[in-house]
Amino acid sequence: MSEHARRRLVYGAMALGLTAGIVTAASPAGAAEPSAAPHAGVHVAAVGGDYLGTGVRIRAAANGSSAVKGLGYAGQGATVYCWQNGPSTKPNETVSWFYHRNSATGVTGWSSWVFFRPSGDVPHC
Repeated sequence: MSEHARRRLVYGAMALGLTAGIVTAASPAGAAEPSAAPHAGVHVAAVGGDYLGTGVRIRAAANGSSAVKGLGYAGQGATVYCWQNGPSTKPNETVSWFYHRNSATGVTGWSSWVFFRPSGDVPHC
C-alpha cells in the first residue's frame, strides 16, 4: 500500500470518528443539489463531510492555484461527490482534492484533504 493510500485510509478513519456526531444542515431553500461530479455524465453517490478549520478555501478546480469561489468553516458541513489528485499550493506536491457543496452557503468546488474530511468512502471522479 502506498504512503498516500495509507494516509487516506488513516485520515478517513479519523474523519469517521470526528464527524460521527455532526448532523449536516439542510440545503438552503431553492438551492439545487448537484446531480453529478464535475465531469459530464459521471453520477456518483454523495456522502457528508466537514471542514477542519476556519476559512478553508473552496476552489474552482482541484488545484492549489485555481480561483477561490468561497470559504468553508468547521460545522457548516458539506455534501461530498468525488475526489481526485491535483497540485497543492506547495511546489512539487500533489494532494487529494474533494469536490463538494458547502451545506451552509451552497458554494460548490474543491477543497484539499489537508483541510477537509468526508464522513465516508468517496469515489474517484
